[in-house]
Amino acid sequence: MSNLPAVSADGEGNGFAALQAKLSVLQQAVGACVEHSQVVRLRMRNVSKAADQLGDLSAAAEVAPPHLGAIRDISLDFAASAGLASQLAGAFDRVHQAVANAKAVHRAEYGGIRDAAASSRVSQAKPGFYRAT
Repeated sequence: MSNLPAVSADGEGNGFAALQAKLSVLQQAVGACVEHSQVVRLRMRNVSKAADQLGDLSAAAEVAPPHLGAIRDISLDFAASAGLASQLAGAFDRVHQAVANAKAVHRAEYGGIRDAAASSRVSQAKPGFYRAT
């Protein structure tokens, strides 16, 4: 399953600090996905280049044309995979930025309220107390 913390329906599990922590975990996980997709992209690109070199060497060795075509197809497929991995890395990077933005917006919107409530000597109502029934 997921390494992300479970989201409860209400209460302290969705309080300011808990939500900031969940967003941080999500941001770290997406950051790892960005890095991994870049590694995959580089690997696919390197394999494509190696297949190109193999095709050149095979052509110089006068290997049968069907085999040269297969090697060329493999090289093109790995090049296409590298391009798709690059697109995936871009998508992960956009999600990473969106989560960072969500954290900043959440902090700007509710951070002051949390700080005021934490510094007050007056006990604050539990989340959901003022909800209409």
